[in-house]
Amino acid sequence: MDFTILDHLLNPVITVDKNQKIKYFNHICSTYFKQPPRKLKKLEFIEDLLVCSDENIKNNLDQVYKVNAPVISREIEISLPEDTDSKLTVVLKMIPVGDDVLIHIWDMSIEKQLHEKYKSQIVQLKENHEQIMMADKLTALGELIAGIGHEISNPMTIIADRIFRLNESLIKKDINSIKKNVLDVEKEFQRVNKIILNMQSFVKNQEEELSVISIEKVIIDSIKFIKELNILGNVTIEVDVKDDQLVLANEIKIQQVIINLIKNSIDALVNIKKPKIKIEVFCDLEEQYSCFKISDNGHGVNKESKEKLFDMFYTSKELGEGTGLGLSISQKIIESFFGNIFLNDNENGACFTIQLPFVEFSTFTKTNSYLSGQKEYEDPKVIICGSNIEM
Repeated sequence: MDFTILDHLLNPVITVDKNQKIKYFNHICSTYFKQPPRKLKKLEFIEDLLVCSDENIKNNLDQVYKVNAPVISREIEISLPEDTDSKLTVVLKMIPVGDDVLIHIWDMSIEKQLHEKYKSQIVQLKENHEQIMMADKLTALGELIAGIGHEISNPMTIIADRIFRLNESLIKKDINSIKKNVLDVEKEFQRVNKIILNMQSFVKNQEEELSVISIEKVIIDSIKFIKELNILGNVTIEVDVKDDQLVLANEIKIQQVIINLIKNSIDALVNIKKPKIKIEVFCDLEEQYSCFKISDNGHGVNKESKEKLFDMFYTSKELGEGTGLGLSISQKIIESFFGNIFLNDNENGACFTIQLPFVEFSTFTKTNSYLSGQKEYEDPKVIICGSNIEM
């Protein structure tokens, strides 16, 4: 066969005989192996040209002759004849042609480099995303923390007063008064402790911890957190739980979404008479989603903002009043649990719906703290029974 017809191919092609001696190489080989043709002609065997640390090439060539059929190698790493430090990742397609074997070199080096670069970029993007999420949480916390000094100072003042009274009661040996003052101190201490714990849980990163959580409980805890920071003002919050839903998610992340949406509503209810936020919990049997809605009776969202609402860094607030990250991050959080978040068409105010997939019974063993060895005792269990349950 006249192999010169392969001279104009853009991929390196080599032919060898049964002794693995090089008989032919096309023009591109000179560029690919960074050798002039006269030097390439001095290379006698294929192993002199394709410098490889293992026996893969030899074994593949033996296989071609054995089965008299094309053989494709796995990805192998070769070095250039006079530059062993340079490594190329290639796949060799070996095709029997008469008594010879044609070796087509498919260079995977660029693809592999791009793949590695892509992987590193994905890791970097993930790290950046984590940092942005933490920054948003800290920013939100900074905005919420304005009222915390007042919230803590009140119980601390009561504690100081009760300790003073306790000293007097001890002197008088008034047991009833002592008990009352101790209970008051304990009550106010728990109040301060709860505020601090809520703040710690809000800031603490618990990204990987998934558990079966009650939407109603997360909503109630989020509202308590908001109330304890004294930012509600005259805004009332109504919670309507038609059917408490269980979902597999991260409790702190879902709480972050709820707090962000409530805070957005509070900001939108400035100068509104009888400002109100309503939270509804229900299920969508047709779509197999556990759902909750957060709505307010504010001015609503204008058409321009609706189109950009979930875009990162977009905000309709005045400069310096919003980060433009809250809704974007909330969307990422909900989507990470295979859910959806969207703005409903509403005549009055804004209304957001969050959908999360129904929890499956198979997830129980994955999230059970006792079975996973995280706890030394078993938590209480709830058995749900119904007339239409199939065994």
